Amino acid sequence: MEILIQIKKRIVLILILGIFQGGFSQNSEAEIWYQKLDSITINPSLESLQSLESQLQNLKATSPEAKLAKVITYCNLGYYYQKYNELPQAISCYEKAKELFFKNKLSNYDIVEYCLKPLGNLYTQSNAFTEAENTIKDYIILVQKQKNKIQEASGLLNLSIVYKSKGNYDKAIVVLNQALKLDSKNNLIKLQLAENYIKKGDFNEAKNILKQLNSNQLQQPKKLLLEAAIRIHESQFFKAEEIISNAIHILEKTGRTHPRELAKTYYKLAQVQYFQNKLKEAQKNIQQVYKSLIPNFKINQESPDISQLYEENTLIDALDLQAKIFKKQNHAIKALACYQKANHVSSLLLAFTPFWQSKLNFQTNRKNRFEEMLVLVINEFKKNRDSFWFNKAITIDAQSKSFIITQDRKINQILIRNKKDKVVQSYFLVASKIAFINSKLNQEKFNIDSLLNLQNKYSSLLTQQRALFSQLKEKYPEILTSNKTIKVSSIQEKLKKSNSVLVSYFFGTNQIFQFVIEPYKYEINVIANTKTERNAVFENCVTINGFFENASEINNNPIKYYEQTYKLFRALNLPVKQNLIIIPDGILSFIPFDALLTKELTTIKPYEKTPFLVHSLNVSYQLSFYDFILGNEQQIKNAKILAVFPQFKNTAKELSFSLEEAAGIKKNYKTKILKNEEANTNNFLNELPNYPIVHLSTHAHGGTFITSPQIEFIDKKISLDQLYSLQLDTKLVILSACETGVGKLIKGEGVFNLARGFTYAGANNILFSLWNVNDKATALLMNKFYLALSKRNTTSQSLALAKRNYLKDNTISNSKKSPFYWASFVYYGEAIRVIPNNTALYYWVFSILGVLLIVLLIRKLKKLFDKQS
Repeated sequence: MEILIQIKKRIVLILILGIFQGGFSQNSEAEIWYQKLDSITINPSLESLQSLESQLQNLKATSPEAKLAKVITYCNLGYYYQKYNELPQAISCYEKAKELFFKNKLSNYDIVEYCLKPLGNLYTQSNAFTEAENTIKDYIILVQKQKNKIQEASGLLNLSIVYKSKGNYDKAIVVLNQALKLDSKNNLIKLQLAENYIKKGDFNEAKNILKQLNSNQLQQPKKLLLEAAIRIHESQFFKAEEIISNAIHILEKTGRTHPRELAKTYYKLAQVQYFQNKLKEAQKNIQQVYKSLIPNFKINQESPDISQLYEENTLIDALDLQAKIFKKQNHAIKALACYQKANHVSSLLLAFTPFWQSKLNFQTNRKNRFEEMLVLVINEFKKNRDSFWFNKAITIDAQSKSFIITQDRKINQILIRNKKDKVVQSYFLVASKIAFINSKLNQEKFNIDSLLNLQNKYSSLLTQQRALFSQLKEKYPEILTSNKTIKVSSIQEKLKKSNSVLVSYFFGTNQIFQFVIEPYKYEINVIANTKTERNAVFENCVTINGFFENASEINNNPIKYYEQTYKLFRALNLPVKQNLIIIPDGILSFIPFDALLTKELTTIKPYEKTPFLVHSLNVSYQLSFYDFILGNEQQIKNAKILAVFPQFKNTAKELSFSLEEAAGIKKNYKTKILKNEEANTNNFLNELPNYPIVHLSTHAHGGTFITSPQIEFIDKKISLDQLYSLQLDTKLVILSACETGVGKLIKGEGVFNLARGFTYAGANNILFSLWNVNDKATALLMNKFYLALSKRNTTSQSLALAKRNYLKDNTISNSKKSPFYWASFVYYGEAIRVIPNNTALYYWVFSILGVLLIVLLIRKLKKLFDKQS
């Protein structure tokens, strides 16, 4: 309520100023704001808040006093919207207050306490972690400059909660220890520190912190919940239940507990009861969660209606737990309904933020939920073989893979179609500025003033992009439409045209599933039914990945390579058909499937005669069923290629054979080559829109847990963030570079690599490498690829032919035919035929020559016939 005291003081101050100045003429604007705000604070309602917010758009604020009054009004609206669980509106109001305050360089108001802190906390609550982190860093720098150690410690505490929410417990602990140095008596910091140690599994450290803690009555429930978490770890469920019940009693007794805190505590109680198989008691306490969070929830409701749900993580947790209870009670349909409601809340939160970084945590949790859902759905399918359940299963599988990039790419494509719209143009411009500043913040060091200035710009741009995104959602509502249920019949129709088989894998925490769809039949297989079996497949993949760390690994131990790859081939139950499309998942995204052995070998053979999968079929890849359905086989006629070859002459990075690669491309296609100094970022970005096909032969880096993936040009590197800000209409991208498919694996979302950056930007069809490729072998392989492509083969056929022809090439030694040299490149996307621009001419020439030969042949036959007659 401190914020309301500040308002009252300001109203009194304005009245006094008005009296001394002989009236209110100079402060009338500000007075209007405060009078309206005062009426709202006396009797707030959702309708009155919405009414005041709409008036804010029309009332003028020209004087600094009026502008400050407007800031304070927006902050109060944010405060009250939050109380009514209207989180997007609350955030919007705080954002407007922040923008107005800093844009007009206002003062005499604690913007950190009354705006930036609640805004950062709301971002965290909404899983908008990118925005949360930057807002909190923003005000930490502000209070550092003011040398306010207590507020700095508070800011670090809030920053640690962001890192904890993202699962980065070690980083949270580092930040909390920094906070303790500034405010050593702050028990909330110590409680957070203990919680992070529990989350990372260091229970002894957590116990030590809790022993030293003398928390007050308000903090006692938090301490009790942490003690209960330790008891749960020790399987002392009854004691944990007793401790949580005590925490609830304290919270209800105080009468000042926030409903969200009470709901979270009821959820913890339900959770520990579930562990003890007390399902009825757990169900009752889940209903208490709903009652705390949903004002119109009736206790006789089993679970909330869709219309009652809103953006709240605790609702997701409660719905997931209720689904597990129904599953234990053999109510599969009820369990699925709860999981679907949890997905609905998750989708509301996903739709809230335009920033892909903020969405990643959703997919980890969604992936776990989808595994639970798949078990239920597959069981129903096995009972009656109904296509209804198969369609449900493949839809769940599609939602579990690269869902964020699929949704974001769809948004990008809608916006690119409307690129003449000024709001769209502004949105893309702001996105590119965000990418640039983010890249700068990650790479450079600044003094405090420069950092504050840059952080303010970054924070302001994030706010601008959110506001623009809100406008775009209103203008183009299809942005928010979710993908429909996938039908197996639609997939089969498409497979018939290409005579292909589609295989998708779901690599879960406990199980692995396989979906096989052929033109006239379909099946679900359980590849691993237990965690032990799942882990065995995982370890098999890890061993195979180890063979591609350097060129000598396979050559030094081919028998082990044979054994491990044949073992995986059998485990994955791969159908050997001519055209195979694979949708990998998890660690399978790093496996070169066409380098697996299809037969058992116990003696060493030349690589040309080794039974690799590539000899039997053409392999291509897709990100998900959604990608497969949306794509279409294409022909690019009179193809033009933009080819970039920095070469890096006379340096340790020199690519000696890249110009041979360039010559191979130019021999078959009309090509614009940017080489050496011409291969700079400006030339590349300027030429990019003019070419349907882009070939990049350069160095790339898969990144680390700290750094983002990057691709090199002669002058500088382009990061994954910067690729995300591009708008491409490119049909095909060939990344002939190292590690373009290497990156951090995000559970449920796939690999964060350079290929993903190009995909997000609009290039749906990409050929890239899974590991550090050899310069000479790559040039040879690429020349064979373009030669095959020029003969009207599709992209996937051409890549398979290139690999086969590489293995057959007598000029290449056997050691250089190891899969390390040719198996790295994989193709994700649709079947594309790239017709050279001279093909039409050749066809006309050959057609005319053919006609002439036929005419001559007819004449000769006629003469011969005449002579005989």
